[in-house]
Amino acid sequence: MTGAVAHNLLTVDLEDYFQVETLAGVIPARYWPRLERRLDETVRRWLALLGTSEATATFFASDWVAREHPGIVREIADAGHEVAVLGLFEARDVQTNLRLFNAEIAATRSALEQITGVHVTGFRLARGAMSSAMLKAVKSAGFGYDASHHDNGATAPKGLQYVAPAATHMAGMPVTALWQHAPERLAPTVMGMTTWGARARRFPASVLDPDQPRITALPRVRQALHYRELTRAADRVAAHLEQRSGVSIAHGLGLSLPVVTPAVPTAELTAEVPAANPHDASRPSISLVVPCYNEALSLIYLANTLARFEAGPAAGYEIQYVFVDDGSSDATFARLHDLFGARANAQIVRHQQNRGVAAATLTGIKHANTEMVGVIDCDCSYDPAEVVRMIPLLESGTALVTASPYHPQGHVVNVPAWRLWLSRRLSQLYRVALRTPLHTYTACVRLYRKSAVDGLTIRHENYLGIAEILARLDQKGARIVESPATLEARILGHSKMKIVKTSIGHIGLLGELLLARSRVGSKKTVGVRT
Repeated sequence: MTGAVAHNLLTVDLEDYFQVETLAGVIPARYWPRLERRLDETVRRWLALLGTSEATATFFASDWVAREHPGIVREIADAGHEVAVLGLFEARDVQTNLRLFNAEIAATRSALEQITGVHVTGFRLARGAMSSAMLKAVKSAGFGYDASHHDNGATAPKGLQYVAPAATHMAGMPVTALWQHAPERLAPTVMGMTTWGARARRFPASVLDPDQPRITALPRVRQALHYRELTRAADRVAAHLEQRSGVSIAHGLGLSLPVVTPAVPTAELTAEVPAANPHDASRPSISLVVPCYNEALSLIYLANTLARFEAGPAAGYEIQYVFVDDGSSDATFARLHDLFGARANAQIVRHQQNRGVAAATLTGIKHANTEMVGVIDCDCSYDPAEVVRMIPLLESGTALVTASPYHPQGHVVNVPAWRLWLSRRLSQLYRVALRTPLHTYTACVRLYRKSAVDGLTIRHENYLGIAEILARLDQKGARIVESPATLEARILGHSKMKIVKTSIGHIGLLGELLLARSRVGSKKTVGVRT
């Protein structure tokens, strides 16, 4: 490698684009299995780049990566790089539960050694800082070094070498890398490290993924910081390696990594994705309608969510899907066919032009083959499991069960406060205009009795129509109940709702409903005999 003047301890945290610290507040770990996996492809970019630079690195892998991506872990080891343990547990939790900490370390280390067949000697905590008690636990487990941040005053016990992570980052690197730690570490300096005692260069794997999906649940300013300059990251890393040759921590420390056990074939380690439920006519049947408009970016997330929905909460039901493409102008229709077209339990219906979510909902219900028909948002801002929880409420005589995040037992997560305020005020007005008192009138996620909706006509086919469907059923005297639910901000793509236009429309619809209710009241008054 030309131009190399000093060694740099190079480390890569094996975190997919949705696992980095910046997104921890908007994408909980329980949602990771729903998202598109891009780690294998991204790591292969790293391996190619390091191979070109004749550099080696330490790749820190969590127990999740060991379970879900054993093949890429094997490729890393086979390419001559070091594999070490990345702890995902929160430091503040393990302070009081060292047993959990020890169990996590042991399980991750064992899994990585099974995959690679090579001794694992390094550890890093992904989030937070290590305490003295945690460092003692790492030493007792037989690790040779720790590359985590440490609490003030925390020192590594004798025999456990400390390799400090980088306190500053390379100028111009995308904030996907920069935002891993506290803001004071954002100083734009280039570090040169010559011995193991210097700080190690630290990167999340996803900095080399310029095409990663943008997580729209992140506030816009933080989005701009998080994704800036991703397209130039590979060139910047390559230029850095050209100036400072990269080596793994084990290499820098002069540690040997002996073979400890024959590597287990990766085919035996690969995590299985839950399969769709086989057909079973003995189970109760329910149709699930999914209106889709320009949702190509969200459909893999939807497909993964539904796979786990069928294997878990819906395992006791025979699920039939009706996907309604509401005149999308992107690749939604093609992606629906790619993901669901071969499934015997799925219909894909298309509006030739965009009509609106209410129209798509009624189209889906019309095509459903069951009396129970659930409707969910394509973005999965409500968990599909909410529909299963509604089923016991769809008793005989009930026409509709609606999800209600504003119910006393409901919840709202990461939704802007101003939208919550607006939605709650609208609900108060609808409570005056309609016969049925509810906490929520505008949620798209519902469970309908098909026979109650057949023949229903609405004037508004867009978002207003969702409230209008409920209102028309209310005017007919139908029984409507609500089920507490959790609403979360959408993770991928953008809402198609025009807030100002829709809000003005709701005021107009409320006026119509109030007028209609006053007319009904007047007729009843005229008919009263004194």
